[in-house]
Amino acid sequence: MATPHVICPAEELQPGMRKLVRIGRLELGVYNVKGQIVAVRNLCPHAGAPLCHSRATGTVVSPAPTQREWAYDGEILKCPWHGWEFKLPSGETLVEPKYKVVTFPGRIENGDVVVDV
Repeated sequence: MATPHVICPAEELQPGMRKLVRIGRLELGVYNVKGQIVAVRNLCPHAGAPLCHSRATGTVVSPAPTQREWAYDGEILKCPWHGWEFKLPSGETLVEPKYKVVTFPGRIENGDVVVDV
């Protein structure tokens, strides 16, 4: 059974924005895709490389500053290591062979961003 985790106030994750968070040992990228909240495990399923090169050191880390560290255009997440592209919120790859990033459902509830892990 999934457990809800409050990530941040909703105003800190407007559409097109993202945050890198750590919940226990699990590192997630949390995205607001056109008003829909989705969390993605910070590992590319292609080769296990981090999708965001910067590491979360506390509960929340600001978005990485460079494209090499975090390539995201508001709907497409691109692995900075091998260029694999994933469509959010589904997590489906846009290249062959077909891989899918691990996603977790999220929502805005009582003014907070909440992710079920």
